[in-house]
Amino acid sequence: MRSKIFFTIIIISVSVIAAAQPNNVNLANMAWEKGNLERAMSYASEALQAAEALTHEQLLKARLIRGKAGARLSYDALVKGTDEEMRANRHIPLQAYHDLKFVLDSDIGDLKNEVTAEFTKLSHALLLSGSDFDNAFTENSDDSSLIQQSIENYSASIELGQMTGNEKYKTYYYRGDVLLMIKEYDMAVVDFKKAMDLFAAAQRKTADLGIGDLGYRLAYTLAGVFNEKNGALDVIEKTRKLMKTEMERAESLKEKLGERYNDYVEEFDLLTTDLDKLEISIKK
Repeated sequence: MRSKIFFTIIIISVSVIAAAQPNNVNLANMAWEKGNLERAMSYASEALQAAEALTHEQLLKARLIRGKAGARLSYDALVKGTDEEMRANRHIPLQAYHDLKFVLDSDIGDLKNEVTAEFTKLSHALLLSGSDFDNAFTENSDDSSLIQQSIENYSASIELGQMTGNEKYKTYYYRGDVLLMIKEYDMAVVDFKKAMDLFAAAQRKTADLGIGDLGYRLAYTLAGVFNEKNGALDVIEKTRKLMKTEMERAESLKEKLGERYNDYVEEFDLLTTDLDKLEISIKK
């Protein structure tokens, strides 16, 4: 008798929770319209805990609100927040990505503009989140889930960049570096080459010597893993030319850069020395 009553209570509780979900969608929408992103995301998440109680329209609305709120909150936290805020919010970008992709894939097109309007900021948040998981793995290499989450965030960022025509070399570079770490050499080389192509094609207002380290890693992998010495030497030469262009850009901005110009000079010298040493070892 007691178990039967208990079972009845469970059914009633589930029914009450399910009945509350459509109202949570309405509350999420009200919070969104008032600009309260945290409440909007919270109400939408509560509604999605019993997604089967929602109509298709309500489901899309809940995931749209949670996705948009998550994209904006995570961007602010990861770009402007403290280290603690970054760590606390690093899971949100990928959830927002899945929410917005769900809406985009499910809707006939009415919500497309609302969804894609979030992609630029979300892509950057995913890049930063991937980097944070990457750094966390460096600190705790026993947790392999961290590296997988890093790759998932980088991959999502890359996909959004492709969809918006705004691909960034760093996303491929960082994912390639993670793939290199886990010895997925073939895929790492593909990402490094794509990163170099994007770097060479990009128009920049500020100098970026990151190409030096990227070129070094690609050349080292080609020579050391695949014994493609000629290919590695070609990469070194291309890297030198790109670095020279970036250093010339830094020189043209010398007054604006102030003391930071000396950092560019020091970095350029160190990267040049590393490339020279790698070239010598390859030619032996």
